[in-house]
Amino acid sequence: MSALTKVFVLLVLLLSVAFAASQLILYQKREDYGTKYVETYEQLKGLRTEHNTLRAERDDLKRNLDSERAKNEALQKNLDEQKKTAGELAAKQEDKIQRLDADNKKLVQRCEERHQEIASLYATIKEMEANLASLEKTVNKKQADISGLQQVIAERESAIGDLQHQLRETKKDRQRLAEDNARYHGMVKNLVQRGIRLGPEPTPAINGIVVSVDPKLDFAVINKGAKDKVKANTQFEIYDDAADWVATLVINEVEDAVAGGMVISHAEGRSVKVGDKATTEIQIP
Repeated sequence: MSALTKVFVLLVLLLSVAFAASQLILYQKREDYGTKYVETYEQLKGLRTEHNTLRAERDDLKRNLDSERAKNEALQKNLDEQKKTAGELAAKQEDKIQRLDADNKKLVQRCEERHQEIASLYATIKEMEANLASLEKTVNKKQADISGLQQVIAERESAIGDLQHQLRETKKDRQRLAEDNARYHGMVKNLVQRGIRLGPEPTPAINGIVVSVDPKLDFAVINKGAKDKVKANTQFEIYDDAADWVATLVINEVEDAVAGGMVISHAEGRSVKVGDKATTEIQIP
């Protein structure tokens, strides 16, 4: 027998001894597995019942927890809304307080201005009272003056009545003069037509044009003046474009380039107009 075989046989022998020993030990420790199974099953059943109970309790706790959580969320939301509302109300109150403070400052300023105005008005009233007293004295004096003026007016009205009478008489004289002047011009025209020549005019020949007329005052202005040898009381005859006699003008105001005077007579139904010819000569058509 070889050494390898011996070793192999020895190994098998050792394994057989170890196996027998283990079986012997197992036999000594044997148990009743049927009874153990029943006990284990009962324990498992109890554990399952306890597990179900615990699960139910867990579900109840979860439902309560969810309910409490929902309540807490609702409370938190309500609290947030209340905080937001409180913040808005606080901001509005702050803004309102600021506006009221600004209005109060303006009111105080206006009160101060009103006090100043009242003081100024009081001073003005005092000044006006003093002026009123002075005015009363002046009025009394003016009333005395008015009494004197009324007497003067009465005298002037009497003088105006006399002047109006004189004016009416003057108008009558001017009308008669106009009629005489018209007859004179008619006679001159008739004499010229019959070939009778008149002598030269005693005044230098000055020819101009009417540049302004005031019908209410019978006042006319011509474009000839002192530089053209026009003098006060110079008499001008006024003719229209057809060389028909219109009126007689007597100068009483003389300037360098213009002169003005009163229309002392005019042809019946005729009046002096701007553009009429003014001359110191008698024109024959």
